Amino acid sequence: MAQMEVSYSRRLDYQYMMIETDDEARSDYRLSMLINNRINGFLPVHVQQMNGKSTLSYEITSLENLPEFLDARKITYDEMVSLLLQFCSAVSEAGRYLLDGEGILLEPQYIYVSKSLERIRFCYYPYQHMPLHQSVNVLCRFLIDHIDYDDKKVLDLISSGKTEGIFQLESAGM
Repeated sequence: MAQMEVSYSRRLDYQYMMIETDDEARSDYRLSMLINNRINGFLPVHVQQMNGKSTLSYEITSLENLPEFLDARKITYDEMVSLLLQFCSAVSEAGRYLLDGEGILLEPQYIYVSKSLERIRFCYYPYQHMPLHQSVNVLCRFLIDHIDYDDKKVLDLISSGKTEGIFQLESAGM
């Protein structure tokens, strides 16, 4: 995937991750779907026009990206299952709004989580596409590097290949 211009902004009590895009982006139906609907599992987004450029602003208030969350800890079985199930739910929800899975940014820095990992939000960016199976591989590799190797249940989940099966089943419809 090509490098995107990402910046961060804080306004009053809100925090935003901002991704620059070109002017023609405003007419895309996928962007309209994202702006006009509150889609479960995805970061809320709106468009800003500044200095002749369009910027997609994703609200990340009270969330941190996955690498920051896992910086000083390891992911447990329950957290892994929660993350996988929330991902599957987000893919399904995207389909309900005619959004293809390739717009879901699964690079860990674009996945935002609450402090307890109970709420996971994905970033949908309609202008950069990576085949979903490639994105899933990026995410799986990251997660495997961050599992709690003392948690036998998470090791069993990873070694059984069930995580890939979950992703394949849910993404097959996209």
